[in-house]
Amino acid sequence: NWVGGYCFEDGAQGVRSPEVESCIRNQYLNYLARIPNSVYRVDGWTAYETGIFGLIWADDDLQGQGVSRPFTWDLQVIWPRIDAVNSPLSGGFSSALGERVRAFESGWAAGGWQRYVEVRISAIKDCYISAMITGSTYGGGAHPYEDYGTLNWNRRAKRPIAFSSLFQANPASQNGALNLYKKRLGESATGVSDESLQRTMQSGFLLMDSGLRIIEQEGRSRIERLPEVDIPWGELSPWLLPGVPCDWGSAKALQK
Repeated sequence: NWVGGYCFEDGAQGVRSPEVESCIRNQYLNYLARIPNSVYRVDGWTAYETGIFGLIWADDDLQGQGVSRPFTWDLQVIWPRIDAVNSPLSGGFSSALGERVRAFESGWAAGGWQRYVEVRISAIKDCYISAMITGSTYGGGAHPYEDYGTLNWNRRAKRPIAFSSLFQANPASQNGALNLYKKRLGESATGVSDESLQRTMQSGFLLMDSGLRIIEQEGRSRIERLPEVDIPWGELSPWLLPGVPCDWGSAKALQK
């Protein structure tokens, strides 16, 4: 009832105007769906969602992207914050995350009318931080297209963690990890090439306390995506470099 009054809904049945529908949807997302999940705990730290930016108008250059586009576009970015003197998100990690998100959202005006980007911290350990980036682009049709990104940060070397820095540099290690991924995908891997699955593993992984989480990054509707897969460290251990996931004591690993 409060939302209805705020959005100038008169309570009459029938088709609502697009403006009223948009207002009701925004109020629901802001107050009923988003806020309860906007504060969360990660490995003893409390993270807050903040830095929500909205672009609700477009200049002449953006309007020139297509005469059939509506007058407004919508861009929102949800950013994590940890209020602490020695916040693990400060310094190099925040800068690297900012660069990753800027690259992630580039070209949004040409790709869709609405672009939502959400950054959520997945793990904070003594030697690494992992973050997941979720994007949603809507340009008409029944479903938005979603794409996903990750950032894994080596807190000791102060640099992103590459997939190659986790595994021994030999074909057996790459094939062993790939076979574990395919086994967990099961029927979902049918018809997907090994090359595509390998690319997904190398670019869409998250370091977690229990193991590697593999997330497909390609933009597509939610119902078309491969499911997330968790592979325990214990099963990966025959092919991991010494110290992974939380030491990287060898110079070889740090140089990757």
